[in-house]
Amino acid sequence: MWFFKGSLLQDPHRLLIVPSETTQANRHLRFTSLQQFQDLKPKIRELILEAKRIEETGKKVDYHSGT
Repeated sequence: MWFFKGSLLQDPHRLLIVPSETTQANRHLRFTSLQQFQDLKPKIRELILEAKRIEETGKKVDYHSGT
């Protein structure tokens, strides 16, 4: 599950993964089983609701140039 403005999320449970060292905004969650997803469901919901609030407020990621 990808969050395209994931760097703006608080992530208090430290669930989000940075895909690579050059990634600035995207974060994702990785599941290896349905049970893992079920166990994390309330925390995933928190992240989704926060992402929705960020999108509704129009908050932008401050991208940095690679130079």
